[in-house]
Amino acid sequence: MTDNAWKIITLVMGSVLVPTFGWVWSTHTQLTNLRADYEHTRLAVKEMKENSTDIKIIQNDLKHMNEKIDDLMVLVVKMSQEKKEQ
Repeated sequence: MTDNAWKIITLVMGSVLVPTFGWVWSTHTQLTNLRADYEHTRLAVKEMKENSTDIKIIQNDLKHMNEKIDDLMVLVVKMSQEKKEQ
């Protein structure tokens, strides 16, 4: 009788524990993948923010350079007109 009870208990525990272990292992693996994806995405977003700041600085520099070039063009036109008048 004790032998049959032990077999039933072992069968029940095996039927419950093995699938539960598989589910826990699968969930843990998925969670680890999600953490890795999150970390990668977080770093990518941080890098994009840094690059967007760099791009804004470059755009401001280009805008400043364009203004200076326009000023130079005005001076060149004035000088060429003065030269023609002489």
